[in-house]
Amino acid sequence: GFAENGVLTTTVADAALGFSVLAGRDPVRLVEPGKLRVGVSTRSPVAGVRLDEPNRDAVATAAKLLTQAGHDTLKAEPRYPTVLGLRVLATWFAAAYRESQGLEVSKLQPRTRQHIRLGKWAWRSGLVKQAHRDAWRETSIKFFAERNVDVLLTPALAAAPPPAEHYSNGSWRHNMSVSMRYAVDPQRRKHPASSHVRRAGFGTH
Repeated sequence: GFAENGVLTTTVADAALGFSVLAGRDPVRLVEPGKLRVGVSTRSPVAGVRLDEPNRDAVATAAKLLTQAGHDTLKAEPRYPTVLGLRVLATWFAAAYRESQGLEVSKLQPRTRQHIRLGKWAWRSGLVKQAHRDAWRETSIKFFAERNVDVLLTPALAAAPPPAEHYSNGSWRHNMSVSMRYAVDPQRRKHPASSHVRRAGFGTH
């Protein structure tokens, strides 16, 4: 809980409308894009996490379809400093703490209460700052400018999600361990830069 991953849609227009509602803005008129330079990356921002073959194939399939649609694709691997992963986690924890305000935390699952406790510590310790978000946003903008790419294509997962095995009954540590093993995309959590991210399915496992 305590996360909004977006809206599920089948068209670009519906996705744009849904995200406009979430952002509290009026929908913009959609236009066909011109030829784009699409950077392709399979590097995980999570240290020690590597893509399995089906997810790597899905990235290749997406890149091929974009090329067939008339766009240019090229390899573009961002550098993810170790501190970024730590700040992603701190932001994720702190978001749960802030969103729990006004709730009866004692009635939540133990794993969620632990997440909130860590979030309280992260928030009050100053581990989540707007300056960090701004710095990473500037780094991201610089990457796009230096590589001259309009879009960065990355995988959302590194492996198949784990089987449903009553994780709500497990400890916070076990839940975190399982999640971190297959997650590759920090945007699944509360990302420190609040980057604009859209996901689409391109493969099967």
